Amino acid sequence: MPGPRRRHHQKSRGGCMTCKQKRIKCDEILPSCLYCTTRSLECTYPIPKSRPPTSNHSSAAPNGQLANSHGVSTHSASPQSLSTPVVSASPLAFSPNLPSKGLQWSSSDLELLHFYTTETSLTFSNVFERRYVWQHVIPHIAFSNDFLLHGLLALTALHLSRVSPERKDRLWATASAHHAVSLPMFRSAINDISSVNRQACSVFGILVAVYEWVSAENTSNLFFANADHCAESSTLEWVQLLRGSARIVAHHYEEMIQGPLEPILRWDNTAEHEAEANPAESTKFSALEHLWDPIKVPVTDSEVDSLNGALRWLKVIYTVVVTPSSDNDPPSFALSWPARVPEHYLVMVNERQPAALILLAHFCLLLNKAEDLWWLRGISRSLLQEIHRTIGAEWETWIAWPLQDLVLCEFKYQNQSGAIQR
Repeated sequence: MPGPRRRHHQKSRGGCMTCKQKRIKCDEILPSCLYCTTRSLECTYPIPKSRPPTSNHSSAAPNGQLANSHGVSTHSASPQSLSTPVVSASPLAFSPNLPSKGLQWSSSDLELLHFYTTETSLTFSNVFERRYVWQHVIPHIAFSNDFLLHGLLALTALHLSRVSPERKDRLWATASAHHAVSLPMFRSAINDISSVNRQACSVFGILVAVYEWVSAENTSNLFFANADHCAESSTLEWVQLLRGSARIVAHHYEEMIQGPLEPILRWDNTAEHEAEANPAESTKFSALEHLWDPIKVPVTDSEVDSLNGALRWLKVIYTVVVTPSSDNDPPSFALSWPARVPEHYLVMVNERQPAALILLAHFCLLLNKAEDLWWLRGISRSLLQEIHRTIGAEWETWIAWPLQDLVLCEFKYQNQSGAIQR
C-alpha cells in the first residue's frame, strides 16, 4: 500500500543559505531574511550562477556584495556589513517612485545606515529589549517601507552632525532632503493602512517627533504657533503624526502586540492602575487643579475635562518613571505624553492659556529624566524659558517645581560628564 503523498509547496530557490540548510521557506527579504533577523543569525545569499541583464535591476556588485533584490549576496546580516559602499549613486539616491527592493545606495546613505545601527538606534530607550528592536527589527521593516527608511536616515543625519560638527551643513541638508521625501510617502501610506505597512506607520510618528525636537535646536516653537501665525495654522505636524501613529497602535493593538514590535508597543496596564491609585508627589500635582477651579477662573466644562485629562496622564507617567523598575524607560514614556493628552488641550496650548502652559511646564519633569540623551538635551530648558516669558510674573510661582528639577538634573548631567572626561 503506497504511503501518504507529500503535500506540495512552493520552493524557495533564491533563499538564504541558513534557510536552505534548515529546509524552511525563506522570505528572501534583503539584506537579511526575517528568520535570520529574529534569531540574530548571519544571513548569506548564494551568488547566482548566471543572470540575464535587465533594465529593472542594477548590475551585480563585485565580490558578491550588495546588488539588488534578486541578485544580492551579502557576507553578513550584521549592520556593520552595510557600511561599505558598493553601488555608486547620487547623494540622495532614494526615489519615492521606486520600491524598496529597487533602491540604489550611495556611500553617504550607507554611512548613515551604519551610524544608525551602531549609534542612533541605541538612544531611543534604556531597556535592552527595546534597544534591540530599534537596532535590528525596525531597519528590517524599513527595507520594505521607503518612508520609514527615509525617516531613519533623516534623523541619523542630524545625530551624525552632533558627532561631526564640521559637516553640519551638509548633513542637515541631507536630513532635510530625506525628511521632505518621507512625509508625503507616509501620508499616502497612512491613508491605506494594511498588515504590510502598519508596523512601519506606527514607528514613523516617533521618528518625526524626535526629528522635529532635534531640528528645532532648542528653540521654543516645538509646542507653540509662531507669533505671526494663527493657532490653527500651527497645530504642530509632529504632534499630529505622533498621535496618528498612536491611534494605529491602539486600533491594531492586539495584533501588533503579537509581532516583533511588542517590546516598544507594550504598555503595562497594571503599572498604570497602580500609579493612578498611588501617584508620586500627589500633593504637588493636586495643587495644579486649583488653576482651573470654575469658582475662581472663567473656564468651560470642555476645558476642565481637557486639563484634567492632561494632568491625569502627567501624574501616571511621572509616577511610572520615578518608580524603580527594570522596565523603567524615561525617553519612551516622555514621548507618550503628547500622544495621550486630549486634543483640546493642545488647542489650549496653542492659544497660550496659562493653565495649559503651566501643565506643559510640568511635562518638563519627564523630559528632565532623560536630559542625558542627545535628542532631548536642552529641550526642557528652552521650553521652560518660553513658558516663563509667556505667562509672566503673575504665574511664575506655579512653575517653580519643574524649574528647580531642571537645575538639579542639569547639575547631575554636568557632574556625570565631568567624571567621564576625567
